[in-house]
Amino acid sequence: MRTGRKILISGASRGIGLAAAKLLVARGDQVIGTASDGKRLEKAAQALGNGFIPVVADLRDPAAGEKLAAVVAARWGSLDSLVNNAGINLSGDGIVSEPAANLAITFQLNVFAPHGLVKALLPLLKKGVEPRILNVSSESGQRKRMTEKCGDPSYCLSKYALNGLTQLWASGLEGEVAVNAMHPGWIQSDMGGPDATDTLEAGGRRVLQALDKPFVETGKFWYGSEDFSW
Repeated sequence: MRTGRKILISGASRGIGLAAAKLLVARGDQVIGTASDGKRLEKAAQALGNGFIPVVADLRDPAAGEKLAAVVAARWGSLDSLVNNAGINLSGDGIVSEPAANLAITFQLNVFAPHGLVKALLPLLKKGVEPRILNVSSESGQRKRMTEKCGDPSYCLSKYALNGLTQLWASGLEGEVAVNAMHPGWIQSDMGGPDATDTLEAGGRRVLQALDKPFVETGKFWYGSEDFSW
């Protein structure tokens, strides 16, 4: 395990993103954390201290990637890891009843935003040490879920697309940047709800386990340190 890494985490003001940021800062990594809610992000920054740099950004804005790239370039000049964690789940109605607009809204944040961040931050990642991209996905994005009655169709489909995007980037960047996806578990967060089986800290630790995998591991889907099926 190498510490002292320079890491950007999206969706870092709460949930899994904040839990992972706390653990990374505590062990000596530097984290730029981004979120759209400035008040939440500032509260997180006050709790985490100097190792956490808050940057307010709405990832639905096409200019967000360039804004974050400019911050990273000015602060560090390079980036070791990008954790695409920010996400949204709007529906629990099933494919028949779900509003058509939910698909576009969900894909904007769960698929297009991480793709845009990779595009914007790639030059800085290529200057990093054993650079990694980690996409926080879900078991809901497994292929088998597409044949089941998924209660959150736009969410399931967006994570399925994110998994495919992970594989495409891994192939395109092989030998330069390791690109992987991970399932954090069913987490007791705003999205997971109070009945979830895993704590926020457990989800955060699984993010660290995935980031600490050997650099040669790419194009994989993990549940913590274990292989997960696409």
